Amino acid sequence: MEHVTVTIDRDDPSPVELKGYMAVLFASLDERPRPLLVKMDVRNDRRARVSIDLKEGEPVFCIEGQRPARADFRGRYIAEHKVPLVLPRFGTCRLVMEPVDDNRVKVRKATILDRLFA
Repeated sequence: MEHVTVTIDRDDPSPVELKGYMAVLFASLDERPRPLLVKMDVRNDRRARVSIDLKEGEPVFCIEGQRPARADFRGRYIAEHKVPLVLPRFGTCRLVMEPVDDNRVKVRKATILDRLFA
C-alpha cells in the first residue's frame, strides 16, 4: 500500500485546502488505481475542529469558524467511516482510500493492521 502524507496548514487551515488535497488524491487514483494509506497530519495552531461530513453523498470539508467546502466527486466517495469524521485538533488521522471499481473509492479509517502491513 502506498503512503501519502497530507499536512493541514498550521496558521490558517482552510476547507478549500482540504478539498483540494482530496481532489489530488482522487486524480492520482484515476491515473493509477491502488490502495492509499493517507496520513492526515493536523498541525492546527488555532485548534479548530476539522471534519469531513456527507451531504447528498458528497463529502463536505469543514473547519470550525469557516464556510464548509463541498466537493463534487460525482458519487465516487464511499464513506466507510463515521459521519462526520472528526480529525484530531492536533495530531494524526490515517485513512485508507481503496478503489472499488473504475469510478468509486471507499474511504475508511485505517486500522492497526493497515499501518503494520502497509
